[in-house]
Amino acid sequence: MEQANQSPQSAINIDLGTLPLQLEVPGFETFYEEHRLANEDSSLATILSFIGYGVLIVGVLTLIFGPESVMVSTFSGPDFFQMIQLYPGPIASVGFLIVSGAALLNGQKEQLTPEAYLLNHYPIEPQGELPQGQKLQIGYLGDSRFLLSGVVTDETPGESPAGA
Repeated sequence: MEQANQSPQSAINIDLGTLPLQLEVPGFETFYEEHRLANEDSSLATILSFIGYGVLIVGVLTLIFGPESVMVSTFSGPDFFQMIQLYPGPIASVGFLIVSGAALLNGQKEQLTPEAYLLNHYPIEPQGELPQGQKLQIGYLGDSRFLLSGVVTDETPGESPAGA
């Protein structure tokens, strides 16, 4: 996970009675860009993923559509394609292991959307309450600006959707 974005912020007060409103969060763009760069996938992991998926697909397709028997020359032994036909299961397993290794290289990186980053890293204190049947919606406008609005929920609590 990220450690670089430890920015102590004062609480952002939002008056829910004045919705919709535009919110300017000072310094958000800089901190979000640091988060985005710190949580990008490495190029080595991306290359290993492509190779691993390719090997996995070759192994699985050979396992499904491969021949029932393979004729191998006793003098020269199996060539490259005969090796693939002889051992599709282990080849698919190696592809799976390569893909798993690429996922381990990326670790626990999680790329958050700007809205999720705002909610997770900035303390928001709402003032007042939303009207019954509404929920708060946050939209990212770019730079350090957000649009906060109240939207009507489709379902009332306790009811199931029609036809369910």
